[in-house]
Amino acid sequence: MSNAGFIDLGDNVIVFDTFNTQQASEDLKMIAEKATNNQVTWVVNSHWHGDHIRGN
Repeated sequence: MSNAGFIDLGDNVIVFDTFNTQQASEDLKMIAEKATNNQVTWVVNSHWHGDHIRGN
């Protein structure tokens, strides 16, 4: 329903948009941290539409 993802910066991980629900956001965070072996340190929202920010 929306685009979201994460960026591995080496020591930091940025989540880009947080999907439409808190559960989807938690799943994205878990996958990002598992894939990179680093904690998510930043969240960036591309714009205000609910399918990009409701996971905040």
